[in-house]
Amino acid sequence: AQTEFDLNDWWDSYQLHDLEVKTLPGVFSRDGLDVGSSLLLSTLEKHMKGKVLDIGCGAGVMASVMAKLSPKVKLTLSDVNAAAVESSRATLAANGIEGEVIVSNVYSDITG
Repeated sequence: AQTEFDLNDWWDSYQLHDLEVKTLPGVFSRDGLDVGSSLLLSTLEKHMKGKVLDIGCGAGVMASVMAKLSPKVKLTLSDVNAAAVESSRATLAANGIEGEVIVSNVYSDITG
């Protein structure tokens, strides 16, 4: 008998400060934050405003941290990888963060 595929069996998560990061296999930052992302996050300032585009969003870590620091930013996250798009959506939802997550190969489907 063939077993039925259940996406819920593949989800993983980890804590990053006060964020819950939701991930699927093959997604950047699946097991934790890399050194480069940690360095970039250390440069973010609080209370920024405006629109933020996170290209190659992976699990949505960068945008989620930015939203926690600056709740007034308008987030758009994009990735060409379907698992990354779903991971970002799940990370935003798990943390009560609003943002649009779209499938795009760099700028191919970015508008506005």
